[in-house]
Amino acid sequence: MLDEYEEISGFHSPAAINDKPVEVNGTLGSMEATETGTFFVTKEAVKDLGLSKKASVSVQEFGDVGRTITTLLYNEGFKVIAVSNIIR
Repeated sequence: MLDEYEEISGFHSPAAINDKPVEVNGTLGSMEATETGTFFVTKEAVKDLGLSKKASVSVQEFGDVGRTITTLLYNEGFKVIAVSNIIR
C-alpha cells in the first residue's frame, strides 16, 4: 500500500501507513481508516447477506476501533445489543 501511495503522490511518505497523527507528519484521516473501512465492509456484508439495516449487532473489543464502529453502526440504524472488552 505504501508503494502505491508513494507512486501516486510522488514522494516518500512512510507516515501514510502507520496511523500517526497529522501533527507528527501522519496522514489526515489515517486514524479513522480502520473504523471507516470496517463500517463500509459491514454495510456491504449486510446487503450481500440480505439482512436488514435494522439488524441487531454486537461488537467484540471496545477500544478505539470498536467504539467508533459501534457509533457508526448505531447512527446508521443498527441496534447495538452488546459490546465486550477483554481486560488483560
